[in-house]
Amino acid sequence: MSSAGHIDPQKLADLRKREVYRLIFEGAGQIAPVTAGLAALLRFTHPSELQKALDVQRLALVDTAADHEARLVALEKLFAPRLAISSGALIVGRDACLRSSAAFSEYITYTDLEAFTALPKREWEEVLAELKQQKLARPENGRMMLLWRFFCLFDPLFNGTDPVGDAAMLAGRLADCADIDSASAFVAAPNLAPRRFNPAMMFLSKASGERVKRTINGEWRCLGELSGDDRYRLRNVQSNSTQIALDLMRDLSR
Repeated sequence: MSSAGHIDPQKLADLRKREVYRLIFEGAGQIAPVTAGLAALLRFTHPSELQKALDVQRLALVDTAADHEARLVALEKLFAPRLAISSGALIVGRDACLRSSAAFSEYITYTDLEAFTALPKREWEEVLAELKQQKLARPENGRMMLLWRFFCLFDPLFNGTDPVGDAAMLAGRLADCADIDSASAFVAAPNLAPRRFNPAMMFLSKASGERVKRTINGEWRCLGELSGDDRYRLRNVQSNSTQIALDLMRDLSR
């Protein structure tokens, strides 16, 4: 620490990484049911596999269940090797998640994110490349746009919302709509705040073959009358949203 009382940049970056790791491991131990985003973040092919791993870990810690620190250490030992993205991407992901309003064509500047993360320049550049390669964000011209995978991955941990679960509810409501007018009215005036509604619709658009889509004005629209095939696909999202999300998040061609 310097005489001015400022923490060395590298030490600050290390503290940020440790902090975000703990959030993830606490989330793994507390989120129920386990979300698609957390399963993807920890490289599980289905949340039920993650749940089984957690159950085994809980049994192993039955005698120290009251010891929060011991539990976190055990969770870290179990899951750290399975983290699907780097620690740098995690701390950038957390800050971007908390800053985002999920508005149409929203960009978050590098300046804002760099100030928070305190990552060395080389690591910061690698994080941007990683977010782009994993299709979590679209970096360009000193800023980045967050994509649907980003919200599915980070919102359950850092924002307290679950776009995949919300999309399942929205899919069922849309499938129940009697006609295009009622479907259009529903997506135009949902009972969810924009920060929660937009990420859910971003995922639902991908999962439903883009039968609901954002216009160039940022409004959500159903593309014509919903056919029997469309309603079946929406019902499938309603029933199987978690596995659909995991499969789509791993398919980087989409």
